[in-house]
Order: sequence, then C-alpha cells, then structure tokens
Amino acid sequence: MEELATAAGVAGATRARNPATAVRATLSQSETAIALPDGRWSSAASLLDGVVLTHRVRSSTAGRRDLWPRNDLFPLMPLLSRGMPLAGGGAVVLAEGHRNPFPVLLGPADWLPVVPAGTLLALRWRARVLTVAPTDVDPDAVTDEVATLRDAFAYHRDANSLRRWQPPFAAAVLGALLEIPGLLSTALPPLGEILGDLLRLPDPPRPVRSWCCCTSRHEPPYGDYPEADAVSPTFQVDDDEVVRPLFP
Repeated sequence: MEELATAAGVAGATRARNPATAVRATLSQSETAIALPDGRWSSAASLLDGVVLTHRVRSSTAGRRDLWPRNDLFPLMPLLSRGMPLAGGGAVVLAEGHRNPFPVLLGPADWLPVVPAGTLLALRWRARVLTVAPTDVDPDAVTDEVATLRDAFAYHRDANSLRRWQPPFAAAVLGALLEIPGLLSTALPPLGEILGDLLRLPDPPRPVRSWCCCTSRHEPPYGDYPEADAVSPTFQVDDDEVVRPLFP
C-alpha cells in the first residue's frame, strides 16, 4: 500500500495528507483492483492475462457489431467498463443503454468473425489485447479441466474473498484464477454451460447474533444482488483519479 500511495502521489492522482488512506478507500470501491492474499495488490487486467473464454453465438454474426454474452464472458466485465483494445484495432466496450443488469458488448465493424448460429467463439485476453476467433472444443478432451474449474468455482462462490470488489460470478472466477493460475488458459465450453447448475439464487436472510448485544439482525443474502448471475459492474472507475494511473 505504501508503494501504491507513493505512485499515486508522483502521478499527481491525490493530494491527500495521507495518500495511503485515500488510495485504500478508492481501491475498496474499484472493480479493477484485486487484493492478493499476501497483502499486495494486482489488477483484473493482470489476473486475466492469458485467459480464454468462449461464447456460443445464438445467431449469425454477419453484419453485426453487438454480442450478447450472458454469463459466458462476465469475468471480463471489469475490463469492459473501460474498453478492451482489440488486436485488429479499436476496442470492445459496453453498449450504452445495455449495461445493467445484462450488458451487451459492442465493437468496431468486422471485430466479430462471420460465423453461423451455434458457432463457438474464443475471446483471449493477452498482453492487454483481446483477440476473437472461432474455435472447436472437444468436451471429452477437457473433462479434467472442467472438473477443476467447477470445484474451484463452487468454493470461491461461497468464500466471499473478492466479494467486496467484484460481483458474485466474476468474484468466483477471479478467485479460482488466484488459487489456480492458468486455469482458463485453454479453450473450454462456455462458462454458462459448465457452471449453469452452480449459479444458484441468493440465500434467504438468516438471523445471526450481534456481537455487542442479544438482539438479532439479518445477514444479507449471497452477494447482496437480486440475481446471483447478474454481474454487471457496480462501480464506474473510468474517471477514477487515484486508481487509473496505478492500473492502466
């Protein structure tokens, strides 16, 4: 945190008397900043580096610039709030008016390969550039990877370790990547198909004892979201003067 505070001061991002406090407060509301177990900080852009996510299109992409990702690409949402540069030029962004709760991806002309309905697209984020290409995945050849992902996702779905910074679905996937680097480095079937039965609705509130008295209070449901699989960005950090210089 001291190094981040120093960097923020050098960049002119904060004039606070205590820069570390200002940086910590800002990071606690950022979707792009990730707290590591050893106390260091990373970013979603770095954690997702090398990850490939797949999406099965439901209609032909001919002449289209829009992609409707549902759960398959939601771990990328923190990056899409600022725009993801494409290997062929331009960037993919969240379409205005289609951000919450079910966002739509929008890119320049020809960013989507022309493929028929049912085709699997692979979106790979590497070295801060996004590539999009058709792919084939043999489910029988990736059973071990799928089993590992399901086990890690189920654990991190309930662990809450990243819930403060990320919506539930993205938090569970990013937590799995923290625990198992390289987990999504090869193309698998779409996340919605692999994890569909694990996307449960919020747990009902349950009474718990307050630490300071004998009265009861209600613990908020899973994720504090009306739908556990609705993971559009909660915080907009495009104009964040503290975080942006630290996590470009």
